[in-house]
Amino acid sequence: MATRAAWNTLPEEIVQVLGLHLDAEGWAAARSTCKGWRNIQSGIKLLEIDLERDAHRWMMVLTCVARLFPHLSCAILLVGNRISPALFQQRMEALAITGMKLQELELRFVYAAKPMIGSWLEDLSGVTHLRQLSVLRLAGGATPPPSFFAQLSGMRQLEVLELLPGAYGQALGDLDIDVASANAQGPVGEGGLADAHLEAIAQLTQLKKLTVKVIPGEVTPAGLNCLAASGLISQLRQLALYDSELPAGCLSSVLKGAGRLTSLQLGLSNVDDLGALGKLPQLQELSLDAAFLPELRELVYAAARGNIPAAGPGALTGLCLLDQTITSAAQLAALSQLSSLAELVLVNPVREPLPPPEDDDTEDEQPAAAAAAQQQQQQLQQQQQQDTGIDITALAGLAALRLLQLCTCVARAAEHFSGLQALWLEQVSLPRNLLAAGLTAAAASLESLALLQVSGTSQAELSLTLPGLTGLTSLRLLPSEHGLGGLGQLLPLRHLKKLNVKLLHLQPADLAILPRLRSLFCLALSAPLDGAGRLPPSAQRAPVKLGQVLDVVRDSLPYCDLELQAEAPAAGNGTA
Repeated sequence: MATRAAWNTLPEEIVQVLGLHLDAEGWAAARSTCKGWRNIQSGIKLLEIDLERDAHRWMMVLTCVARLFPHLSCAILLVGNRISPALFQQRMEALAITGMKLQELELRFVYAAKPMIGSWLEDLSGVTHLRQLSVLRLAGGATPPPSFFAQLSGMRQLEVLELLPGAYGQALGDLDIDVASANAQGPVGEGGLADAHLEAIAQLTQLKKLTVKVIPGEVTPAGLNCLAASGLISQLRQLALYDSELPAGCLSSVLKGAGRLTSLQLGLSNVDDLGALGKLPQLQELSLDAAFLPELRELVYAAARGNIPAAGPGALTGLCLLDQTITSAAQLAALSQLSSLAELVLVNPVREPLPPPEDDDTEDEQPAAAAAAQQQQQQLQQQQQQDTGIDITALAGLAALRLLQLCTCVARAAEHFSGLQALWLEQVSLPRNLLAAGLTAAAASLESLALLQVSGTSQAELSLTLPGLTGLTSLRLLPSEHGLGGLGQLLPLRHLKKLNVKLLHLQPADLAILPRLRSLFCLALSAPLDGAGRLPPSAQRAPVKLGQVLDVVRDSLPYCDLELQAEAPAAGNGTA
């Protein structure tokens, strides 16, 4: 009796966690366990569902979900690269007629860039069939055209709109944020919103929360002022403009009338504009993107001048610094004063190697002058290496930190961050065994891990560490100095949905391991590609051929998408 009472009185938060760990078929099997399980099942309000390609199976899933979860109000649809625009329209029409009273819908695209295999879904107008939605989130995939947002005007109950296409969509999905890749030049339409999109969004005056990624240079103060002119800015409680890079002096006009804002994220080119943010009376959370700052301490000082507190309501909770050269721990320690920081991204500039000294065969050159020039050259090279080094021990005081991304730097003392949910290390040099210590400390909370062109690790270190990260849902393993040592070490990761590895790192034995990774929804293989996006002849010498992986996925993982990605060129790392 005590057990049944415990099941019946489970907190709602735990019930929702259970719901995310089982799909509709799993709940159908669990339903016959006992009456307690049926009671839990009826309380599920959020469910993650694969957007099926087969029409008959999709209708069966929807019918099952509608009957098993009568109170379901939120759904996450995982969209793979085998869903064509016509199929998407049909699936949304079927979802609309099932009778489910969905209020929140997230379309989570498993691909961050245009897939080389499969479809690039741009027409999302099918969601307009779900007129009862109050929350719509689009994470990953392509940027819809402005006409899509005009069509949303018929959804009068829509209050929350979130659109983070491409790599920025990972911020909503599994907490991956590839800032460096997201800011790279790409095909038109993939990078985010422009002025034309904002003009259409400005007509959605019923919105209370707006989160979008914009294209730097394509969004002007005139486009942002449309939000104020239509009255939308005065209705918003939360506003996030990723990658906005607003020009100096325009923030006051953009935020005119934004007195109801409680949460704000945007990009600034001048930290002196922080004074305008200190005038928002109800602001509780603030997150900033900033390009190169001459001195990190100036950010702290400017925040104080703008009446932005170091902690508590209205304090900085997120900070993304691009092209930020940090030459000393004292500079980094200035950030430790921002004790409310929960997300921190530091991307050092990728420096080109210094050119060799020019030979000068003139007879009148003095040997002493040549030696001095050579010594100066060596000092400059040493300074370059020091500039890319970050001793992150200085950040250990940031107890609220949950996401840390470091690119093109040397990282030390990662074991200080035991509460991380996402860790992204790109072009980072690590001391030996530091990764094992850091990941073991964060094993209980870590959900997303990316190791891209990381040096200083070993196969043995990965084999020792990865099996203990049982909460991982996303994993990108692209080390620069060694292979993976087999995929068998990933079998304990029961919730892994996204996996990205190098084709060259796969071994023949891995073809038998792949079918056992039943939770996989997307397998991305990185390989060197030619200008036409094809594998070069050298790839045929890999231990495992792409065709072999295709056969395994098709025959044994029918609901897993396979994506082929261009392998990034190797870059020079710092030295630890």
